[in-house]
Amino acid sequence: MGDRAVINYSLLIINVLIAASSLMTSFDARAQLVDYGQNPPGLNWKKIETPHFQLLFPESISAEAQRTANILEHLREYESAIFGPFPEKTPVILQNQTVISNGFVIMGPRRVELFTTPPQDNEPVDWMTRLAAHELRHVAQINHVIRTKKIRFPLIQEFQFAIFGASIPIWLIEGDAVITETALTPAGRGRMPSWEREFRANLLSGKDYSYSKYFFGSFKDNVPDYYRMGYFMASRIRRSYPDSIYRKILRTAILRSPLPGAFSSSLKKHTGMGNADLFYATATTLEDHWKAQLQKLDPAIYPGLNPRENEVKTDYFHPHSLENKAFICLRRGYGDAPAFVRIDSAGRVTRLLNIGPQLIPWFDYAAGKIVWDELKYDPRYQYRDYSVINIYDLEQKKVRQLTRRSRLFSPSLSADGKRIVAVKTGTDNQHSLVMLDATTGEQLWESQKFSRQLHYPSLDKAGRRIVFMLTGDEGRSIGIYETGSDTFRIVMEAGRFDSSFPQFAGKTGAQVIFQSHYNGIENIFILDLPGGEIRQLSQARFGAVHPDYNDKENSLLFNNFVPEGMNVSRIDLDTLTRAKKGPFENTFENFSAPVPGNTPRKDLAESIPSKHYPVADYKGAGRTFNFHSISPTAGINDDDNYLLGLRLKSNNLLNTFSVQAGYNYNLSLGSSEYTAGMEFKGLYPVFSLDYLNWKRDAVAGQGQAARSFSWREHKVEFSAGIPLSFTRRNYLYALRLSTGSSYTSRYALQNAPGNFIREISFPWVNRFSFIRQQIKSPRDLAPRFGQSVSLLHRSLLFDPRLQGNFFAFRSQFYFPGLFRHHSFSAGFNFQEGNGQYRVTNEIPEISGASHLPRSGPLENTLLLDYRFPLAYPDLELGTFAYIKRIKAGLFADYENLSKAEAPDSYGFELRADVHFFRLYLPEFDIGTKVVFFNNKQVKSPFLELILNYNLAP
Repeated sequence: MGDRAVINYSLLIINVLIAASSLMTSFDARAQLVDYGQNPPGLNWKKIETPHFQLLFPESISAEAQRTANILEHLREYESAIFGPFPEKTPVILQNQTVISNGFVIMGPRRVELFTTPPQDNEPVDWMTRLAAHELRHVAQINHVIRTKKIRFPLIQEFQFAIFGASIPIWLIEGDAVITETALTPAGRGRMPSWEREFRANLLSGKDYSYSKYFFGSFKDNVPDYYRMGYFMASRIRRSYPDSIYRKILRTAILRSPLPGAFSSSLKKHTGMGNADLFYATATTLEDHWKAQLQKLDPAIYPGLNPRENEVKTDYFHPHSLENKAFICLRRGYGDAPAFVRIDSAGRVTRLLNIGPQLIPWFDYAAGKIVWDELKYDPRYQYRDYSVINIYDLEQKKVRQLTRRSRLFSPSLSADGKRIVAVKTGTDNQHSLVMLDATTGEQLWESQKFSRQLHYPSLDKAGRRIVFMLTGDEGRSIGIYETGSDTFRIVMEAGRFDSSFPQFAGKTGAQVIFQSHYNGIENIFILDLPGGEIRQLSQARFGAVHPDYNDKENSLLFNNFVPEGMNVSRIDLDTLTRAKKGPFENTFENFSAPVPGNTPRKDLAESIPSKHYPVADYKGAGRTFNFHSISPTAGINDDDNYLLGLRLKSNNLLNTFSVQAGYNYNLSLGSSEYTAGMEFKGLYPVFSLDYLNWKRDAVAGQGQAARSFSWREHKVEFSAGIPLSFTRRNYLYALRLSTGSSYTSRYALQNAPGNFIREISFPWVNRFSFIRQQIKSPRDLAPRFGQSVSLLHRSLLFDPRLQGNFFAFRSQFYFPGLFRHHSFSAGFNFQEGNGQYRVTNEIPEISGASHLPRSGPLENTLLLDYRFPLAYPDLELGTFAYIKRIKAGLFADYENLSKAEAPDSYGFELRADVHFFRLYLPEFDIGTKVVFFNNKQVKSPFLELILNYNLAP
């Protein structure tokens, strides 16, 4: 289950498998539904065997692996207390080559993957402890479904996971896991005011959105994700009913699955409330509590300095002061791709620069320069990526990437803009502060190593002191590092408050401003040095974060959260009269707190043992072969015949080698088919080998002389390809090169013509594709700018008995439309073949092509589209459907341009993004296309049904 919002693996996998079991899958020879990628070769993989886990890890993190092994064994019995015995030994893979902070549990093959690099916005708790607490809960959930359903058989892991996804709604899967991490650790997400921020703001602002809107989301309103929604709904069940009722709800739902609405009906049976009723009851309870909390806080009103033309969710992150009351911030929202913008004192917005993907929103500004970190992917190995430092000179309008293949986070500029301080995290999870030259990116200095995590460093005005946050087993503290003497001291002792973004303040730098939640809401505080007195500077209603101190004006810019997103507000510290001194009353309520009669919950993080487990090399046949599933398949083959079958699948745990073997029954021909294949992805190229034995049929001759005939054939295909993907600022790139061949032997000919070819020896197939697309906002129907080009070449060069060459070119180009979120695209496609390939078609046809007579071969097409959104209704049609967006389009298609004087077909389409039957995935894109033909001999208009579905969140 995906633990961070950066990459949400769980939802994708669960629903892919549901779709695989209940709908149709293709007959691609690959043996894995979702390819997460590979680690780079050369890592020395080790293993630790504990009583209940097998840990696999690179040798460089042996110490972290020992610690994680103890965490897993220590938490195990508490994770499954409500669900019964823990499953058999579970493989756990520690991933340390990625800077992404995540974790997931999956079947097919069964494993847990934990990404060891902690995030900069980590809560004040050890990352691996919280991550393990969350993911082990998913292991317990899956095992409970398997035991209840009594489907503990070998080689059905994909089926087991599909049943799991159909038994428990995703909001409960993740909500229950967040409750567990919160209950078993001293600072899980449920203890943080940031976790409830959106929910709280909506309810206290009178925005009473529906259950479906919170669950499925919106393209306009700021609703929290199903993690947060699920946490509060699951907490309501756990707080209102004993564990025995919770177990009954789950058991009844599991036994009824995969019937639609199984969980909701089970919930109603035991509590009198279905899913939606539980949501509204939860919202009422939360609203009452938060209203009472608000009365204790006496919040201030902070006007927003940024414009808001509508209520569309838009955030203006991390404001930094400029001259004349202007400021720079990072704008991001449903209608805006991430970009730096300048906002003047009159509220006028100037876009400065679009940027690429970030792990969390972050940048710093000083002396006319902006510095920020970006996520950079390894082009080939998806489990290796980097966090690099970029800098932008506003005067020269130049962007430079200062570091390459680095693991640097939260960069901050010196006052003169000449140096950068950042956090460096190694693959061994050792942390340090580094100083870089802001012109060259050269590392000038590095601090001592810390086992505790470091966050958000900031330099004083003189550039000799660094203030930063530290997180360890004891919680969050503030430290100051003296670069001249290379000494370090703690200036605020550790605690469980989520304190962040420290910076020096005051004329002499004798104070530190930071954000925290001492009073139960995120606010801005100031720490006096060396006395240690803390005062509260802001009194925000929903949360004040990301402070920026202006020493010239003695003022403070900060983000003030409102229901529509992050606003920018200002406090004049010279005239501030509402500063409060500590200690502060913490009004926050932990909704995962123990309830009388339920399973005892306690903080286990302080009692983790330190047992040493033997370490061994990870090798042997088990590293190569791992047969996990026999799965049903259904689909249509290349001859448009309907097939049913079974597939035996093997994927090794490191995802470098897969094997499959299968049987299909061809319903159209009444014959059997046999398949096998393997794929090796451990090196830079990907190598594949596939075998197919199948029956085929064809027609010889024309008119009354036509006769059908059939044959069987052995076909062996092999290929090598290099798939690459990467980013360059705000553009995504994908590049793939492949070459391959095959051998076909035909036999068992029935009624075949005398000249029928019985053997095809090694036709050569070469492919090339290139994609470049600008990063979109959620509302964009297509990239503002994008290019997609692919080339295909087929040849019978190595078979002297046959002749034939084929070349195909496909393209798609995207451009901005007349208004925001409109898109114009043009695609030109061309093909030419001779010999055996003279009637081959590899390019997209025009709309309604099947209804048009064609006197000659298809040579080229030109496809023009203009698409635009119409409305964002967030319309709930009972339990049947939830409509998020309605959109439309115009098109004009040309075929064989040298002969076309007008579009061969044209028309319009009307579509909608819809969820059916309260299922989160798949999300459907449905509608109709109305096609008119230029050929008056063909009846117009013709209606085409559009039905697409998306299995990725």
